[in-house]
Amino acid sequence: GLSNVSSDLVCFVDDDMRFEKLYIKKLVNNFQDNKDYAGGMGTLVKHGSNKISLNKILRKVFLLQKEHSNGKFTFSGMPTHSYGTNNFHEVDVLDGTAVYRYEYIKDIKFDETLGAYAYMEDCDFSKRVSNKYKLFFNPECKRDHLISSKNRDKVVVNRAMYIRNYSYLFFKNFYPENKLRIFGYLWSVIGLFTEAILARNINYLKGYCLGLKKYYLKVN
Repeated sequence: GLSNVSSDLVCFVDDDMRFEKLYIKKLVNNFQDNKDYAGGMGTLVKHGSNKISLNKILRKVFLLQKEHSNGKFTFSGMPTHSYGTNNFHEVDVLDGTAVYRYEYIKDIKFDETLGAYAYMEDCDFSKRVSNKYKLFFNPECKRDHLISSKNRDKVVVNRAMYIRNYSYLFFKNFYPENKLRIFGYLWSVIGLFTEAILARNINYLKGYCLGLKKYYLKVN
């Protein structure tokens, strides 16, 4: 799709996302005010609670994906999101409904190794853009993720894709930068299994085992 773009800015959208009034206009103003910005996004109206819980402690300890954060990647290569924070700031992670300046991304392609619909393809894309350019988060731009129940993957398939893609993207984007990050990666994988065990979720465990098998043994 990017090869057919003729505008200065490109907005990616989800089919189950609803923007509040002036969402796009506010982001466009940010681009006009700062020519160095290559991409940006707003916040989610509905996001997880920031109250302390066992799950949140686990996610922080094991460097896992989380919200109410700074929008950077953890040492293990897991993305964090700024949803729930109130300050405009620069980030490295943008989600699937970001706006980009076409001039800066026209030569940065989506990784088709991940397939059609894939977990973390937006994180991978924004990671590669942020290696060269600035990205931002604007909490005044609000949107609502309706989370359609149609065409959702089964839990085992979902978790298999998640850990498989995470592994692939870690070794693609983070391991070459700093090989010591392998310890962060292993720590986060242990964290995902720990989280599933404590939740007594057998489908998560099956999915993670299947995903690692697919990645390391290259089986379908």
